[in-house]
Amino acid sequence: NKKERSAGIALMGEAKKILESGKPIAGMIGPELNVLLKWFNEPNPTQGKVEDKRNRLKKILNDGKSAPFYLPWTEQEELELVRLKTEPISIHDTALARLKSRHKIEIMATFRAMTKEEKACFLKELQEDEVKMKEGAKEDQEAAI
Repeated sequence: NKKERSAGIALMGEAKKILESGKPIAGMIGPELNVLLKWFNEPNPTQGKVEDKRNRLKKILNDGKSAPFYLPWTEQEELELVRLKTEPISIHDTALARLKSRHKIEIMATFRAMTKEEKACFLKELQEDEVKMKEGAKEDQEAAI
């Protein structure tokens, strides 16, 4: 996601400035700790007292947890995004269409695995359903008149 990555790059830049300042954790203030905790994807980075935040940051660093690294948005990704925004989407390209297609394949595989008696029973049931649907459509038409 372009927006998330841009925000991540900005956050990473802020965090690196804080770290490069060489200030010890004990000397960091609330806003600096908020940035670093947010960069490490800590839940609720702005909550808690400064000393609690310092302890949370120390624990992260002692545990060897690494912060996410965000790569800059590339020209290739921008071109792909523009293509996706402008190219028409076929209904066959949707998750629903792929799911329906997979279900059809599964139904056919199940049908092929049935015995002759099971197939006959299944086909009879389908024909009965078809008749019921046609009768229901006729009743709907008559009710509309």
